[in-house]
This record gives sequence, C-alpha cells and structure tokens, in this order.
Amino acid sequence: MRNALFATVLFACGSSSSMPVDGSTGSNGSNGSNGSNGSNTGSGPYSCLGQPIPTTAPDPVTLSGSAVTLNGTSAAGAADISITAYDSGSNVLGTATSASSGAYSISMTSGGKPVDVHLEASGNGMRPSALYPAVDLYQNSSAGIVVIIPQSDFDFLASLAQVTQDPQKGAVGVAVFDCNGNAITGAAVNIPGGDVIYLGSNNTPDTQASMTNSTGIALVFNVPAGQATLSATVGGMNLRSHTINAEAGVTTTAAIQP
Repeated sequence: MRNALFATVLFACGSSSSMPVDGSTGSNGSNGSNGSNGSNTGSGPYSCLGQPIPTTAPDPVTLSGSAVTLNGTSAAGAADISITAYDSGSNVLGTATSASSGAYSISMTSGGKPVDVHLEASGNGMRPSALYPAVDLYQNSSAGIVVIIPQSDFDFLASLAQVTQDPQKGAVGVAVFDCNGNAITGAAVNIPGGDVIYLGSNNTPDTQASMTNSTGIALVFNVPAGQATLSATVGGMNLRSHTINAEAGVTTTAAIQP
C-alpha cells in the first residue's frame, strides 16, 4: 500500500543520509547523559553520544546518492531531478541532475573543513524537497538519498495523519538513528511549532502514538517557515540537535543521531 511505502522511502533516506560520528574518540560532551545504555566508548548504539565530529575533511568533498520517489507499489529512482547543494549561508556549493537510475554526484570545495551542507531538489510534477544530514559532511559519502514525491502523494500522507497542511508552512520527515545507523524505537522528536505525528504498529500515521516505532520515523507538519532546531530524546538522553530551514511548500527529510 502507498502509505507503507512512505515509511519505506523515509526510512531509506534517514538511514542512508546519516553519517555516524566515531564514538571511539573525543569526550562525552554536554549533549546528555548515557543513561542505562552503557558508556560512551566502543561501537555501542549510543557510543557517539556527545562526541564532536572530525575537524578536517577532504578538499574537495563529494556527496552522492540517488533521488528516490514512489512508483506504483515500490520505491524507484527519479530521473531528471535538479539537485543543488547549499552551505549554511545559502551559498551554492554544486549542482547535479539525476540520471535515469536516480543517481547523482556533487563535488564541492570544503577548505579542508567539514561542510554544513543540505540539498534541495525539484522536478517536473514533483513537490520540492530538501535533505538535511544528521551532521556536517566530513568525509566523501554516497549516502545522500533525496526523497521527492508528487503533491498528490504528499496530500494523501497528510490525510492519513489527519492534518491540514498550511501551504505557507513546511513539512519535515524525521528519521532517528543510533550511532550504528539503526532506527531508534521510543524517541520523542521536537520541532518548535510543528505538529508531530508518529507511525503506529502498521507503519501508518497514528495520532495516538507518542514516540517513534521501529522505523524511527516522525512526521512533522505545519512547521513555521524559517530556521528550526530539530531535536530528539530517548531513554533520558538528549540526541544531537541541529538546525534546518523549513520552507513553505517544501517536504524536508532530516536525520538525527546521538
């Protein structure tokens, strides 16, 4: 069914677009205590909690991946999607057009430092979309999965969530993952001003659910246009927050990790 496919596509995007921080180095930082999940060392699911990201990056640094949409009963590559990479100052870092398979690649100047990059995508008959990774791009990555769907499919998703989306506000699909890239069950997501809807046991929007299910996904409608801080908590731990730009009429996918 189409509603289950939305969860599949969002899950693929969040999982693939996340770039785990190396939990074997650095200090515990101030992003919350480790609770009952063990110490912040090694390769455990919360070992990277509070760890700083690396301070260096290749120059140039490359982000590649695929533009993905829904095709009948499955997810498929989206061809001829225009993809632009921006830094935090809205400067264009590079552009690409997806191939027939949906594949694309953008090489951008980094100056040897991690790049606070996000992607924006558009295509004929598609609702504009954006992608925000969980952390700055500090290594070459092939994990930039851009989800882009027709407006009719977005409207269907909003109807399942029993939400009326204000066209002057943004919508955000949030994928919450641990340090190993696995979806986190039981996470509470927050974007100020947004209507947060989680998925239920059948992976469809459930207005009674209060935290993520096994997909790690939350859907946030009616996010006021402008900068918004995305955050999540699980088991008493504050996961790594980051800032996205909610845009009117745009569907944004954002990943969040410890």
